Amino acid sequence: MRYLILIGCCFSQIIFAQRGIRAPVDPLPSEPVYLTEQSIVYSQLSSFGLSESVTDISSLSGANPALISGYESLKAGLSYQFDLEDELRSNPFVGREFTALPQGFTIVSPFKSVVLIAGFNQRVNAKAGPINFSTNPDIDPSGTGQIQQYIRTQTITAANAGIGFSTNRFAGNEGRWNVGLRLNANYFRLNEEVGEANSRAESVFPSIHSGVGFEWGPKQRPVFSISAYTDINPEFTYTLDAELLSGVRTIDSLGNTQRDIISIERSVEGKMPDRFGVSALLQPWEQFSIFADVNTLKISETNGPFSSLTDRIDFGIGAIILPTDYLHLSSGLYNSEFSSEGLETLGAEGIDRDTFFLSHGIGLAFGKFSGSLAVLYSTNTDFSSRDRFMLKSGIGIEL
Repeated sequence: MRYLILIGCCFSQIIFAQRGIRAPVDPLPSEPVYLTEQSIVYSQLSSFGLSESVTDISSLSGANPALISGYESLKAGLSYQFDLEDELRSNPFVGREFTALPQGFTIVSPFKSVVLIAGFNQRVNAKAGPINFSTNPDIDPSGTGQIQQYIRTQTITAANAGIGFSTNRFAGNEGRWNVGLRLNANYFRLNEEVGEANSRAESVFPSIHSGVGFEWGPKQRPVFSISAYTDINPEFTYTLDAELLSGVRTIDSLGNTQRDIISIERSVEGKMPDRFGVSALLQPWEQFSIFADVNTLKISETNGPFSSLTDRIDFGIGAIILPTDYLHLSSGLYNSEFSSEGLETLGAEGIDRDTFFLSHGIGLAFGKFSGSLAVLYSTNTDFSSRDRFMLKSGIGIEL
């Protein structure tokens, strides 16, 4: 019953038209993009954990832009992120669409007094279904007992370009201000199928990711750093094209009941949640660093008509060990807090979705090449759709 309610919500805005008639394009009052919290990719995850104070080249395309200025040579990096959680797969509404695309790609190049960056990264990757359900005889008597299948996939991938620079003005001899800006062209894609009916949508919208930070000490290994970053995403509009079964039935010469396919077109608004955060790193010893991060994801901005989510607050701490110049290890603790309010239609009002994560990472450097591996997994949750087990691998090269 819960799945049928959700499916009904997804299609509640669709109005049937007569055969051969395309409905006019006009805005809908809700935002049926339904960007679930679980679909947001942890693009900042690297071999240094979830810290926004330090990252590796393979994860730079989705990390704090204040880190762009830390590169002094032409480099490129590539990363893949995999979700291995069995519990997540058992919930058909919280999955991921497999894609051959990497999670991120980055190339950075110093140019005079600035550092230029270009690349792409996955920001949203979600799949609901396949979910089998029987047709409702009260709505469609001819389909009694027939099994239909519901599938919904949704992705947002961003191509980006940016710039970063450092200055020691008002920072003393050993201090620096780091400033970075990254512009994203986000490609949104949606596909939804219910039996023979389907709907599709595509859109491109811009967003801005910025960061500013202060660090003290050697540029490659600062003794202390602190930075603030923002990820601002405007609302975007997309056109939903749908092919649906009409309510008009015809009977062929063999007595089989058929239904006509109709096409409709609607203009809909969506929103990728904004993100704000602060990150700090302290290196009390040359081969040991600790970091702390706090950020908020404004997921309340992406509410659908059947849910109400509070903004997610994340807090993390961790440590980085550098046994040699060619190896680093990291471990961290990460607490993610938010809740659901007003889920009366699902009988789940006021769900607490706090989740505690552990992260571990390792990075190796050999000549002009580097490799990294990171693991992020949940350790305690009463809400199975938040169970996560993510593996991220990356490679980098100095060109």
